[in-house]
Amino acid sequence: MIDSTLITDPYIYLEDNVLSQVRCKEIIDKFENDKHYQGMTGLGVDTDVKNSKDMHVSTAEQDWSEEDKLFAQIITEGHVNYYAHLNNKSNFYFFTNPQLKHKYDPHHDNNLELFDTGYQVQRTKPGKGYVWHTDFLLNSGGMRYLTFILYLNTVEEGWTQFYNGDQISPKAGRLIFFPATWTYIHQGYPPKQTKYIMTGWMHTKNKTDINGKN
Repeated sequence: MIDSTLITDPYIYLEDNVLSQVRCKEIIDKFENDKHYQGMTGLGVDTDVKNSKDMHVSTAEQDWSEEDKLFAQIITEGHVNYYAHLNNKSNFYFFTNPQLKHKYDPHHDNNLELFDTGYQVQRTKPGKGYVWHTDFLLNSGGMRYLTFILYLNTVEEGWTQFYNGDQISPKAGRLIFFPATWTYIHQGYPPKQTKYIMTGWMHTKNKTDINGKN
């Protein structure tokens, strides 16, 4: 299949071959044999907006602990590589600070500055998708900071498209990061074949959570 990926924005990061096609297929098969639910947004279920079947790894009926650890490892390494990528684009201290790689905490387990809320495996049927939206969210637990997507299979179309014209073709084992802010409007374009991804978000903790006070 033709890879029509186009990236001009340095804050959109792509890394290939983070997971083998065989392992991707195993995850897809396990997803299909587990219970999943209608995908939703922050406003609830609306299939005119987001039409997918989702499953949260941490609340699945089967035991996904092995995959949970695998996803955490992939995201942790990808996060470090993302900042190395930004370091090549910038001389800002924020992107060269060596302590950054120690600040990510999968699943809020420790008192670090970044955490995720777990991993969703999603299935999108041909002709379905997710309309233009942003991933920005701010609540009592913190603010979404980065979005990550791991593509589990290769399909035609089904791009992750950004409003500036950049787009990512779904390819098995491909990982992307981009800021989860209101400036990164994007959509999941309808695929021609059934598309599978793993996705989630890194959050920043509120100062109250880190320091015990505001």
